[in-house]
Amino acid sequence: MKDNTNIYFAFIMSLGFMICLLAIISVNKENQNLQTQIDELHFLFNQKFLQEMVTSEPKLRTLEYRPNDHRELIKIEI
Repeated sequence: MKDNTNIYFAFIMSLGFMICLLAIISVNKENQNLQTQIDELHFLFNQKFLQEMVTSEPKLRTLEYRPNDHRELIKIEI
């Protein structure tokens, strides 16, 4: 009777260990799939938008601020 209990216990433990391994493997595959999708998005972004950002003409920015001791606005164009 004691031997049967040990065999059952070992079987249940090995089954649980196998389930844990399968869960870890499936999570790893999902992470790899997610990383592949992220890499594809980086590639698409670089291909579509980065070229436009590099070739487009820079736009001027106008900054306006008013110091505490002045009444008029000061404009700076960059």
